[in-house]
Amino acid sequence: MKLNSTDLLLVLIAVAVLVKAGYDHQGTVEEASPTPASSVVSGEPAPLNLSAQNGPIRIGDRVPDFRLPASLPGESFAYEGRGEGSSEGSPVLIVLTATGCGECLGRVDGIDREAYALAKGVGAEVWNFLVYEAATGVPDFIVRRGPSADHVVADPESKVSVTTLGGSDTQCWLLIDRKGRLAWRGPAELEGLRTALAQI
Repeated sequence: MKLNSTDLLLVLIAVAVLVKAGYDHQGTVEEASPTPASSVVSGEPAPLNLSAQNGPIRIGDRVPDFRLPASLPGESFAYEGRGEGSSEGSPVLIVLTATGCGECLGRVDGIDREAYALAKGVGAEVWNFLVYEAATGVPDFIVRRGPSADHVVADPESKVSVTTLGGSDTQCWLLIDRKGRLAWRGPAELEGLRTALAQI
């Protein structure tokens, strides 16, 4: 098929219009609206995309979005981080609890409650992640232990709490700042937490 000069000109104009429209759309910056840091949503958790990650994120790095199983079948707990330019949200204290660890369980009624009060004092949310625990174990943990937390969530393979955020037996409190960055990783020790909360 041969194009005459008029047809060629029309094709070039159409291509230019399409390219310009695509460029204008890419350049549009939508104003970020405040969104909650977390929510319970329908649907099973999607696998985390950790392929580009070598080890846990560092202090100061943005916490990647994640989804973990909630206590009800077919529901999950979703964290949606705050990207550049988005409004600030509530800081988050994540308390890690290994349900097979007597020391961890002993903290639930003691120092974890004090940490909850400190966090709430600066407007932070508190999430309790049950490491290496199936979602089916969450309701029983809540009934038996009554943790001080806004959300209790299972992290069955610890892909979020350990692999991504770098939690461990000795680094079992994690703090996400108002901009969605990992601000602190530390032991269950109130002075360190107080200092970290004062800096966010």
